[in-house]
Amino acid sequence: MLTTKLHIHDYLESCKTSLLESWRQKIIISSNDPYQEKILKNGELMFSIIQKAIMTPYEEMRPQIEALARRVSEERVAAEINIGEFVYNVSIGRSIISHQLFQLDFKEKKLFTQEIFDNINNCFDRFLYCAVSHYDELKNKIIEEKNSFINQSH
Repeated sequence: MLTTKLHIHDYLESCKTSLLESWRQKIIISSNDPYQEKILKNGELMFSIIQKAIMTPYEEMRPQIEALARRVSEERVAAEINIGEFVYNVSIGRSIISHQLFQLDFKEKKLFTQEIFDNINNCFDRFLYCAVSHYDELKNKIIEEKNSFINQSH
């Protein structure tokens, strides 16, 4: 199994430049987003996490995934951008990676196990869950602070 994981990891590494370029061309970035460059860097970091997830159990990856998710959600709140753009961009990344892995020829597809596919999807799912949950907490806190200010003003 280790050989299979290493093979898939190396395969993604060999496609990294084209996968990231394809993602950059398809994502949505608002023109007024102050974190435009960070979005691209965050995409590269997520790609690296996905590569590591092929070789590493999720629980070992969890701190990296949650740290990136929290940072990204804070950037999305600060940018005052619709969270839908973020979810869309992450989904595009997942689709591009999945599509690339399904391009493996038949012999290599045999090497691609359900465990690897599940690890990749679990990372994307957990990343989205953590980021959107933290985003929601931050937005609710802002609303509560505004309501408190309004109530104190009256």
